[in-house]
Amino acid sequence: MEKSLANKLNAKHGEGKTVFIKCDVTKDLGKVSSEIFQNFETDVLVNNAGVLDEANMRRTLETNLMTLIDWSMKFWEHWRTDKGGRGGTIYNVSSLYGYDYNPYTVYYKTSKAAVLSFTRSLGHPVNCEKSGVRVIAHCPGY
Repeated sequence: MEKSLANKLNAKHGEGKTVFIKCDVTKDLGKVSSEIFQNFETDVLVNNAGVLDEANMRRTLETNLMTLIDWSMKFWEHWRTDKGGRGGTIYNVSSLYGYDYNPYTVYYKTSKAAVLSFTRSLGHPVNCEKSGVRVIAHCPGY
């Protein structure tokens, strides 16, 4: 399914514009980012991995927050125009739950609120101007 989606996107936007690399985002950052940086010119990183596992706080925070920070910083450093990079856009998927306040899905909401805070800080206009990297968030909801 993933490869067929990549094929459809390549048909629409041009061959080689989309690539699918199967990985575990919590473990494969070094291997995958090296492959990407060596073989492709990238403009956009979409951090879309996420879990809602209220029985496992560490898994939720590791997947939804720490992994997103790791991938963001790897691409941000690579793209920085003030360090010889070409610039780019990091698109972090959060959630309307990042703004929500109630007693349910505490770990998930915490992770998504932290994603918003991280994105606002790294994406601050001062950082964007200096680095040439835009960092933005999208908050799908209910």
